[in-house]
Parts: sequence; C-alpha cells; structure tokens
Amino acid sequence: MSKRKVTFYLVNDCGGEWEDAWNEPVIAFDNQEDAKKCALVREQRQSLYNSGFGYRDYSGSFITEIDAVIDDSIFMHRELRNE
Repeated sequence: MSKRKVTFYLVNDCGGEWEDAWNEPVIAFDNQEDAKKCALVREQRQSLYNSGFGYRDYSGSFITEIDAVIDDSIFMHRELRNE
C-alpha cells in the first residue's frame, strides 16, 4: 500500500507549574481552523471546572502542528483492508 504524509493539529491542555506542570494531548484535527475552535471551547469549559475547585490547575489549551505518515488503506472499507 502507498503511504502519504499529512499534517495534523493536536489540541493540548496544560496547567500547573514547576514540578507539578502537566501537558495532556486531547484530540487531533486535519485542519487548523477546527483545532482553534476546539481549543477555544476547551478553554471556556475547563476554566469553569477550574473555578472554585482548582480542577487540575488548568491554565490553557494550545495547538501543536505535527506531521504523520499514514497508510492509504485506512480510507478503504474495513472488509477490503488486510486486518
């Protein structure tokens, strides 16, 4: 099967500071616009969780652009794939 290089936009949540700092990947999108929308919504929602309880010490969401190599067979019907 042939392979192709694609770019994904990974939405990450982060928080804490110093030795308690954390960074957690959440979801990846194939376009930057959807990733930005998701990060914005996550910031609003997680900030609500964070207020009052200090939920995981959330400080924000950000986007990381990553390259991936995928096999074209993932676009085929499952019955046609070699699994």
